[in-house]
Amino acid sequence: MPRRNKPKYVLYRRDQPAAEKNKVRYATKQAAERGAAETIKYQPDLQFSVYQSPIDGGWYLTSQRETNNK
Repeated sequence: MPRRNKPKYVLYRRDQPAAEKNKVRYATKQAAERGAAETIKYQPDLQFSVYQSPIDGGWYLTSQRETNNK
């Protein structure tokens, strides 16, 4: 007899890429810039830039370490 209450397995959401699941999504560019300004207080050696995702239209932060090769 087959099992009737078979669980449905959800591997991933199709509307959100796997790479963006760990990121904080901001609704506007200004909100993302405020988030970058707040984060830089705790990590001053990082340089943040803001970009808009072409997939979901949300705004995200990307970071790069500042190097002092002088």
